[in-house]
Amino acid sequence: ATGKYDKCTGNDESSLFKLNGEQTMFHHTTEKISSDYYVTKHEYDKDNDVYTYDVKSDVGNTYFFIVDTKNNQFRIVGNNKSSDNKTYMHVYTIKQSWTD
Repeated sequence: ATGKYDKCTGNDESSLFKLNGEQTMFHHTTEKISSDYYVTKHEYDKDNDVYTYDVKSDVGNTYFFIVDTKNNQFRIVGNNKSSDNKTYMHVYTIKQSWTD
């Protein structure tokens, strides 16, 4: 599905996303918080050349993660908890990646 995002803003934030070797959990660390996201489904989208992950956070919220190595982007798609339940997307620029 294609969507249009009409309220776009930006800010600088240092974030570290770490995916375990089994691809079953992401750990996200910022200056203020750290969270775990448990992968319920993952696959490679050949048409768009991205890896996608359905995840559930350590507090029970569900998200859709998109790892786009070609464009150096890590995207998080979720829904607002407010009554409007609108979809939002956070886009992070991948500045460095490595494997242990």
